[in-house]
Amino acid sequence: MRPIRNLLLIVVLFAWNGCRSPMSSPWVEVDKGLFVGEFNAPGMLIATKPRITIIKIDPSYFDFHLLSTSEKKHDPLTTAQWCQKYNLLGAINAGMYQIDLKTHAGYMKNFSHVNNPSLNAYHSVLAFNPIDDCLASIRLFDLDETEWKEIFQSYHTVIQNLRLIKNPGENRWEPQSKRWNEAALGQDTDGNILFIYSASSLTMHQLNSLLLQLPINLGSAQHLEGGPPASLYFSHQGITLLRNAAIKNQDLSTAAKEGIPIPNVIGFTKRSAQ
Repeated sequence: MRPIRNLLLIVVLFAWNGCRSPMSSPWVEVDKGLFVGEFNAPGMLIATKPRITIIKIDPSYFDFHLLSTSEKKHDPLTTAQWCQKYNLLGAINAGMYQIDLKTHAGYMKNFSHVNNPSLNAYHSVLAFNPIDDCLASIRLFDLDETEWKEIFQSYHTVIQNLRLIKNPGENRWEPQSKRWNEAALGQDTDGNILFIYSASSLTMHQLNSLLLQLPINLGSAQHLEGGPPASLYFSHQGITLLRNAAIKNQDLSTAAKEGIPIPNVIGFTKRSAQ
């Protein structure tokens, strides 16, 4: 890990956020088609450390990968370890998993490897690695709008998760009392993929409302994970970010602050020049 770089990024983002005009972009460009945004949660002072981190990824310049312990045949890894082992620029939870610490909670397949063949009641599906080049390279689907069979027959990689926001920008969670830190995945109205991590403990209704108010043009989103397993890691162009619940605990070792090892992640790499 690189705590110095983490601190420098926070300082740079804070200084940049503090001096920019209200009409300027909330994003810091890290590479072509790749941006980092830090946002304050509701009720927090502007001067406090940003609590919501979003990595915006243009699929025209980056490829997405589903990595799972069931396919790779090794133990769960932290998001940082997944990135380091498989040369990913960033990684986030692929979704909730079952008590065997291997099987995804919803349907999940990656080409010929099927992690979980069972379709459940979740209404959001992330699909990428299209079978036909004329299709979008990655897309979030609502299962009450698109037939499951159509998605399954069109994409090699399919991940079913709980829906947070239905396209176009409809909060699908009712107010509730339960709250947690959250890892989520979204897609904006331009087709960019958003890796989202909220360090603030919010209800999903609150989080959805906040995300829809932010200047990120969010179209749809799905829940990936909450609580201690939720994690986001990113490292590129000298910038390293680690987001999880353990990072705030000063009593933990540096290794422990990398978070809980998880069995399945979604990661991305820079697309090779054509």
